[in-house]
Amino acid sequence: MHDATCIPPGEGEVLGILKDALVTTLDGEVPEEGVSRDSPLQGPSGLLDSYEMMLFLVNVDSRLVERYGVEMVVDRVLADGTSPTATMGSMVDYVMKLLQRPAGT
Repeated sequence: MHDATCIPPGEGEVLGILKDALVTTLDGEVPEEGVSRDSPLQGPSGLLDSYEMMLFLVNVDSRLVERYGVEMVVDRVLADGTSPTATMGSMVDYVMKLLQRPAGT
């Protein structure tokens, strides 16, 4: 559970959560070269279409709630002006910031 006394997870742990959510979203079909921080999620060379992006965000949210008790509001992610859904790395950064916020903010 996430609270002010918890140490937020490291970048590697967050990337693992996102990779797990991606594998679930893509029914196990991930690129042969694997997935890294540089992997594009959206755009011409992105791994996800718009429908899959919504599923991915819901899968990420359910994992964050389950592991840390922190909800990631999908609408806020999509409306965020920093384009957190552009790459795996930008999603890692977004989730890291989310998990470092005090509960209730």
